[in-house]
Amino acid sequence: MRRLIFLCALCIALSGCGVAENTADTDSLAIDTSSIAQNTETIEKILADNVWNYDKDSMSFGNDFLIAENENFDLICDISDQAGIDTAALKKGSKQTMLASVRLTNADMTDAGTAYFAFSNRKLLCGFYIFNDAPYSLANKYPFEYEHPFSGAENTGLLPVFSPTDLDTVFDSAAFADNGEAAVISGSAIVFYKEGKNSFKRNGDIDFGELAPADIALKKGKTEYMCVLLDSYKTAERLSESDFEDYDRRDEILLTGSKKIVFIDGKNNAVLPELPLDLSIYTSVAFDGDNIAAARNSAIDIFAYENGAWVKKQRLSVENPVQKLRIADIDGNGVNEYIISDGINIGVYKKDVQLRLAWSTKFQTSRIKDIYISDLNGDGIKEIYANELYSDNSAGFALRYILCKDGFEVSGGNIVSGASAYYAIGDMNGDGKDDYIVVNNEKTVVNHSQK
Repeated sequence: MRRLIFLCALCIALSGCGVAENTADTDSLAIDTSSIAQNTETIEKILADNVWNYDKDSMSFGNDFLIAENENFDLICDISDQAGIDTAALKKGSKQTMLASVRLTNADMTDAGTAYFAFSNRKLLCGFYIFNDAPYSLANKYPFEYEHPFSGAENTGLLPVFSPTDLDTVFDSAAFADNGEAAVISGSAIVFYKEGKNSFKRNGDIDFGELAPADIALKKGKTEYMCVLLDSYKTAERLSESDFEDYDRRDEILLTGSKKIVFIDGKNNAVLPELPLDLSIYTSVAFDGDNIAAARNSAIDIFAYENGAWVKKQRLSVENPVQKLRIADIDGNGVNEYIISDGINIGVYKKDVQLRLAWSTKFQTSRIKDIYISDLNGDGIKEIYANELYSDNSAGFALRYILCKDGFEVSGGNIVSGASAYYAIGDMNGDGKDDYIVVNNEKTVVNHSQK
């Protein structure tokens, strides 16, 4: 079967990208059932390793293709190498190939491009995918929304190094950790823990009584303090059965509205006056310099402290309701990015007059519980760490997104993931370097950064 595939915006055929059809029928490869079965297994493993959804019924195989060295040969090799595909055999010389293709999809089955794989008999030579007429590495699942939004990229050869310590204490994921202390939201209180010899030791708490902390942001600098988003609430248990029919959610907190944002130190001393809210339900808060960004629905309100009072300066809009908001300078150019989750996907936005989406995941199936931004490998480029839940809301896994040339890629980077575990990232021993914590049902493991 002879087919043309399109590689670039000019829709040049695959022959212009280093692969050409072979017109000599006598040299054609015979495609036998065993080759297809083995090559299918190879393709499925690569797609699974790079967390791809795909339409299994769309997978097809053809022969009579030649890999030839031309101006795009290095591109094929580079983007294949990025996905962990060994192109050494391809680089040794021209190869007659079997070509396979498969349609990639998002979780909702919308189109995410087409993946192509070239084999010499049963040896994989290269693999990549085409989306919107442009070629990408299979490791780059989510390309940028527009060209060159960031000024740097992760040093993928520089991995974080950790020294693990097992502790007996078990708690839910920390709101933040810094200066040797972890802060955990528990009901109407923030509970603080310090790392001890064999366990985390409780180191005080702040109870807000009839109000519940919904989110915490930490302001670093000469004076370090927290801003805490406080909600009015009541729990399902306080309602009668006639008022509440969904018994599977009886233990959840039912919000009646966001009350205020307070600015306090670790001893509950006020650092700045309270910021009263209008009882709309805000979901997340973050510092943008000295300003406060507070998210509600599909908007983010920006407040500035001026002349002894908080003033709303701007409202930013996004497409979907905001569940988690983090603000950080990811690429180290001195300008903050807004990292936003709607509870299912993550988007990174550049802020100008409004927010402009630079990159996002698309239609994931897991639920995002927490997001941490940190430079754990010390290369000056921050990574995004998403603490995700399985579809049944049980503790799930952590994904590490790193900034690369054409988008963010999912990469482990010595960050362990596993079932039934929560994650937190921050400075747990007060040495000024972020560590990462894994909490499961039995123990807590603190992985101290050695970078």
